[in-house]
Amino acid sequence: MPRALPVEVLCQHHELGDFDCGEPIQNLGIASRVGTFFDPSDVVILVAHENDVIRGFLSLCDLELRLDEDSDVTERCFFFAAFGVDQRWVGSGVGASLIQRSYTLRRLRRHRNYAATVATTIHNPEFEPRLRALRFRPVPGTDSTFWYRRPRS
Repeated sequence: MPRALPVEVLCQHHELGDFDCGEPIQNLGIASRVGTFFDPSDVVILVAHENDVIRGFLSLCDLELRLDEDSDVTERCFFFAAFGVDQRWVGSGVGASLIQRSYTLRRLRRHRNYAATVATTIHNPEFEPRLRALRFRPVPGTDSTFWYRRPRS
């Protein structure tokens, strides 16, 4: 099994290399961000890399969602917007490292008072069982493509 890779916020020096997570839209999404400047207060992209070559990524941002079917109130959520691991690195712990680092980032942003963490299965439907195992629930009215979990009290 490959060694643990460093996880950092995407910077100018990171390279895409021959990254392929098996989902063309996810590959295009990360390719469009490599080498560009963007406001990290809007979107944060974490990358796991080997000698600055990306092997996995997780895109994070804030999202307003209605989490309660009986309410019209939207709540601020911490959103896992996009996620991909190079197919050659699947099973190596890259994805788990990215998610673990995202929770560190969420704790640093606690002043934003997130109501929940939200993930999507739009491009990765195979993640649904994993989200269920992590006690995520479907967001009402999204046909089970968005999942949320409220923080522990």
